[in-house]
Amino acid sequence: MIALAMWLVFVVISVTAFAAAGVAWVTTRRQQKRLRFLHDATRAMLEARDLEAATIDVLRAACARFRADTASLKLFPTGPDGTAFRSTLRHGEAGEVMRAIDPEDDDEGPEAVLARTVLHLRASSPDARVARVAARLGVAEGLAAALRHDDRAVGYLVVGNRSGKPRYGKRDLALFHAYADITAMTLERSRLHDSLVRISALQSELADRAFHDPLTELANRVLFVDRIEQALLHRDSQRDLVAILYVDLDGFRRVNAEHGHAAGDAVLIEVAARLRSCLRRSDTAARLGGDEFALLLVELLEGREAELIAQRVVDSLAEPILVEGNRITLTASVGLASAKPDAISAALLLRNAATAMDAARQSGAGGYAVQGEWLAPAADTGVAAELAAAIARDELVLHYQPIVELATGKILGAEALVRWAHPTRGLVAPMHFLPAAAECGLAERLEGLILRKACQQVRRWQDAHPSTPPLAISVNVTAHGIAATGFAESVSEILQETGVDPACLILEVTENAILDDLHSCIVEFDALQRAGVHIAIDDVGTGYTSLAYLRRLPIDILKIARPLVAELGDPNSSGELARTVVRHGEALRLALVAEGVEGALQVRRLIDLGCTMAQGFHLARPCDAAGMEALLVAGYLDPAEFSTAPGGRARSAEARRPAERSRRVRSAGAAARNPA
Repeated sequence: MIALAMWLVFVVISVTAFAAAGVAWVTTRRQQKRLRFLHDATRAMLEARDLEAATIDVLRAACARFRADTASLKLFPTGPDGTAFRSTLRHGEAGEVMRAIDPEDDDEGPEAVLARTVLHLRASSPDARVARVAARLGVAEGLAAALRHDDRAVGYLVVGNRSGKPRYGKRDLALFHAYADITAMTLERSRLHDSLVRISALQSELADRAFHDPLTELANRVLFVDRIEQALLHRDSQRDLVAILYVDLDGFRRVNAEHGHAAGDAVLIEVAARLRSCLRRSDTAARLGGDEFALLLVELLEGREAELIAQRVVDSLAEPILVEGNRITLTASVGLASAKPDAISAALLLRNAATAMDAARQSGAGGYAVQGEWLAPAADTGVAAELAAAIARDELVLHYQPIVELATGKILGAEALVRWAHPTRGLVAPMHFLPAAAECGLAERLEGLILRKACQQVRRWQDAHPSTPPLAISVNVTAHGIAATGFAESVSEILQETGVDPACLILEVTENAILDDLHSCIVEFDALQRAGVHIAIDDVGTGYTSLAYLRRLPIDILKIARPLVAELGDPNSSGELARTVVRHGEALRLALVAEGVEGALQVRRLIDLGCTMAQGFHLARPCDAAGMEALLVAGYLDPAEFSTAPGGRARSAEARRPAERSRRVRSAGAAARNPA
């Protein structure tokens, strides 16, 4: 009996030891998983490029770990006059990203959250206050915690589900509390870093005050002349026009005499505001002195585009100005001068614009005059006949600018650029005949010809140089052309006829053109996407760019405009505009392509921003089919040269975009334009 008792004791002790060991192992594993989650989340936040990206990382990690389909994070103002910000995530998609909000717009929500360490939210809670907070935040069940740093509340974090399926226990609440503490500390450090960046930017802005008019805050003559010289230096003379508007206020001296200099200053400030409203983001307005202003217009596709802006200036300044109850009416004489393809200095361009302004004044106040002739004259029957004959004689040829993956130098595709091989004038750039084609009714015929030629050529290259994903081709089209009846069907027919996978075709439309007819573009873009074709928005950042407007468009690619990329070549520039476009693209999971890359610094900063595809003279210049063929034989350009060598290579590069980052595209062609 003693032996049996001892044996039973031994068995009991062994079982108890094994059970304790099992419990300890499970507890240790659970603790390791929690620690790994907190470690990984902290590292992701610390490695985020900026505060916006960090907040989205916080919400994604929280949703994944706490089985939530919605999450929200609010940061309180850092001072009494500061701004509150909110980021939200629903079903894996970013809704708001650091959107400025009224600090008081949460009613009683923050107080209920801040009153406790962690608040277990249930819409069915018997606690009326908890139920109200859950209803306000739109969750059936969830968790909310205050974000505290240095004994003060810096915000709050909420996760939850609309269905209320998850059931949170004490361990979830404890882990959520720890996650909130880490989030608060990390985001506050990120916010401090952003504050230091802003201080640095402020110092640069103060230094920049030496180049601005103190009254109107427009560029002064020194900065304006420098901007002209830079525009002339970096323009693509085969594709762009640079123009100057010289603006003189008629009768301004009378304002000072009759109403006093304070009223005169108020008028000048209003005039400056109206001039800014007439310009695109890439243009520059300056006050040259007294009542004389000047406007620099860059990257114009045709001369008449500048004339439209000139007329807009005349009309805007003709509207009465209300100053201290007095309605002051002015008129303006505007002179317009353009830089021809051959060399011209900033001083000469300004002088030509001033001469045209004098001519406008002599012809009567309140109008504009053009110095010289534009290279794209108004269309007439002669031009129409010549263009039609050129199409018939196959004089319109395509050049190609390669699209390159910056990290590897791989050529992912090319943008097709039309040229007119004129029998007497040589190779004519598109800006000198496309406007005439539109006025003559030949635009749709011309676009069809370009699209067919581009598809035929890319198919030949795909057969000769197979790759994964296949080479892509990008073709510029007008919003009017896309909206034309049967456009999507015509594109599908050309693709079928040439044997090109629709996923290998990208149609580019400029941002400003879309805004002219947004509804029609949405309808046609959707039809093209359903056919498998990809849509790119060109020149993003030169017009009205916002997440709300971009979210409405069924698109796949954002092409960052050249003026924004040009800013990245300036070591003193923050590059905030380009950064904003990149954030928009990442928030909407769109591919990003930078245009007009002309220097090594731009390449490095684009990679840092997260834009991995680009095209521009620094990478490769546009070339004919034979030149492109030579590049494709090699298959790659040398990425080491992108970040070290000066610009101006006789090569080409185009952009592509990753399929897995696209919201709608999963094809091989999409991957060609946007690799992981």
